Amino acid sequence: MSLTTTAVEPKRQDRWAVVVGIDNYDDGNHLYGCVRDAEDVSAVLQSKLKIPSDNLEVLVSRHGDPIKYSASSTPTRDNVIRALEKLEDKDPGAFVLFYYSGHGGQCPTNHPGLKEAGELDEMICTLEEDIDDVELGRLLNRLATKHTVLAILDCLTYGQLHDVMAAKMKTQATLFQTPLHLGDHNRLLFQSTPGNARLCAQANVISVFNNSVTLNRGSSRHVQVGDRFLLFHPDEAYFGLIAADDSSGIEVEVTKADELQCTAVLPAGSSRSLGSVEPGWFARLSWRSNRKIVHVQFPPDDNNAALERVRQFEANPNAPFKLVFIAPAEPADFTVQIGEDNNFHVHDKTGSLMTNLPLIPAYGKRNVQQLTALLIRLSFYQLLLDMSQGPGSHPTDFRFGLEKCEPDNKNSESLGGWRIVFQNTSPTTLYVTILALGPGYDIEEVFPHQFAQSTELAVSRAIPQNVKIDIEIPGLLDSAKGEKGFQMSDRFIAFVTRTPVSFKEFIQPALVEDADELGSDEDRARVRPPTINLSIVRHAEIITRRLDDGSFTTYDATKQHDDGKNGKANGRHRD
Repeated sequence: MSLTTTAVEPKRQDRWAVVVGIDNYDDGNHLYGCVRDAEDVSAVLQSKLKIPSDNLEVLVSRHGDPIKYSASSTPTRDNVIRALEKLEDKDPGAFVLFYYSGHGGQCPTNHPGLKEAGELDEMICTLEEDIDDVELGRLLNRLATKHTVLAILDCLTYGQLHDVMAAKMKTQATLFQTPLHLGDHNRLLFQSTPGNARLCAQANVISVFNNSVTLNRGSSRHVQVGDRFLLFHPDEAYFGLIAADDSSGIEVEVTKADELQCTAVLPAGSSRSLGSVEPGWFARLSWRSNRKIVHVQFPPDDNNAALERVRQFEANPNAPFKLVFIAPAEPADFTVQIGEDNNFHVHDKTGSLMTNLPLIPAYGKRNVQQLTALLIRLSFYQLLLDMSQGPGSHPTDFRFGLEKCEPDNKNSESLGGWRIVFQNTSPTTLYVTILALGPGYDIEEVFPHQFAQSTELAVSRAIPQNVKIDIEIPGLLDSAKGEKGFQMSDRFIAFVTRTPVSFKEFIQPALVEDADELGSDEDRARVRPPTINLSIVRHAEIITRRLDDGSFTTYDATKQHDDGKNGKANGRHRD
C-alpha cells in the first residue's frame, strides 16, 4: 500500500541535479534572469550541497547565443527528459534535484482519461516542445520510487501544477510519494514516506539542559531508547538535506522517548561536548537500536558468488532487520533457507514456511536487493502486528468494531462490504487512526484519509459512517484461492492517542508475485513502528473463507472465534 541509505543521508557521490534556465526562446518571447538563476543554483549545489560537477547537468539558453538544437546542453524537451531519465539508472537512495527557471503555460488537456472535460494541462516551456504536468509527474514519480526528488519550478505561469502533479505521485513500488511544500508553492519534494524518508529521520534540537538535548521527535515518529542521532549546526543543512560529513556531527544516544520528543546524551566514552549545541541545530538518525533478527542458513560449503554477496551484505543501520549467519540464542524472527528449487524460502518465528511470497532466485544477479527488499516489507508488517496495548488504557475508552454492509456495486471484485465503527466513550478528547493490514503485507490507512494526522474525536463523537472497506482477494493469492479450505484474514488496527500523531510512515503497498518488482527501494529501510506512550492499540479481523461450492464468505473474526487465522485477506477502502 510508502528513504534511508546506508548512512541515512545519501553520500555525496549519490547526489545528482538537473538544472534548466531559459532566457532565449525561439519564438522571441524572451525572459531575463533565468540563466543567471540556473547558474546561481548550480554554484550553491556544488559549494554547499557538495554535488560533484560530474553529477550536475546544466541546460541553458542564453541571450545572444544561437540555439543549437542538436547540442546535448540545449534545454529542449528531449534533452531535459533524457537528463532526468538517466538518473533512473543510478543506485537507489540518491538525492535528485530538478530546477527549472523559464516560461510555464497552460493548454486544453491532452489526457482526457486522467482529467475532466474543461481541465487544463500545465507545462514547463522547454525549447521545441513543452513538457506537460502529467508527463513530468510520471517522470518524477519513477525517479521517486528509487530516490528522494526535490523539484523547484520557477515558472511565471505556474498555476496549479503542484496539485496536478501531486495527484500523479503514486508509486507502484513499496512507497507512497508525498509532495511537500518547502517554502513557496513552486518547490516540491517528492519523498517516500513510511518512515524511511530522510526528512522523517531528521529532527531539531529544541532545548539543551544539563549535558542533554531534547529533540522534537519522539516515539510517535519511531524514536526509541538506544537510538542514536548526529547533531549538526544549521549552516550545514541546505534544501532540507544535511550536507556535512558524519565526522562533523556530534553523536548522542536517546535515553528517554516521550510521544512527541526525546532526550539524548553523549554516549559513554564520547570525547565530544554539547557546549556549542543550541536550539535549532539539526539532528539525523544514525543508528536504530531494535530490529528483527533474520537467521540466514546457507550450505556451509556453497561458496557461490551470489551467496557471498548476501554474506557480505551489511544491513542498513536504520533497517527494521538484522542478518545473522550463526543461530541466535533466541528464536529468530525470520529464517531464510535455500529450497530445492534454488529459491529463497522464508520461515516465521515458529518455523512455519511462509507461503505465497515472491520467489527470489537464490543465485540470481539481484538476490541481495530482492531479498532485503522482501525482508524490509515482512519485518515492518510484523513489527506493526507486534504492537501491544499501551499502558494505562481501558477498554471502555471507546467502541471499536466492524459492521456488515452492502458491497460496493461498482466493484466487481468485492466479496463483501464492511463498515468501520469507532466512537469515543471516554471523558476526554481522543485522537484516532485506523490502519488495514492486507494480504500481501500491505498496510493502508482507512481513517483518516490522505495520510492526515490522527483525527480528533470529542467526547461521544464517532467517525463518519462512510468509512467502509470491500474485501478482495489480492493478486498475490490468485494461485491459492481455488484450493479447498482456502482462508485469509484482513486485520484492522486502531491507534488511539491523547495528542495528534501522523502514521503515514506506516503505509506500504502489497507484494506481487514477480520478484523483479522487488529491490527498487533496497536502501530505503523502514524504521521501527513507534511504541507510543499513553496510547491504545486495538485489533479487529475479518475472515474470508472459500466454501465448498467455490464461492466466498466473509465474517467478523472477533465475534466468531475461528481457528484459521494464518491466511490474510485484502481490505480495499472505499467511501
